[in-house]
Amino acid sequence: MLKVTAMEYILDFYPGALRFYFTDAYGAQQILVEKLPVLGLDYPENVTNLPFDFEISFKLVQKVDDKISKVKLDFGISDEYGNSEFYIICD
Repeated sequence: MLKVTAMEYILDFYPGALRFYFTDAYGAQQILVEKLPVLGLDYPENVTNLPFDFEISFKLVQKVDDKISKVKLDFGISDEYGNSEFYIICD
């Protein structure tokens, strides 16, 4: 599972979405937006509970070395450019 941090609710459409981020293996902040149900999250009762951490699943594509792996995010989760594969540090 990949630990990510929620930054902003986007609730102007049903079922709502969440903007969140993680830092990749090279120190770049990767910002993603996905619908709440895809992330396994309910519609928020309190929109001020930000930021908060949660986890998303991925599949291992390639182990680069002892610490860095290339992964593909599950459920079609991607960045604004359609990228769903990222390099992350796996402890």
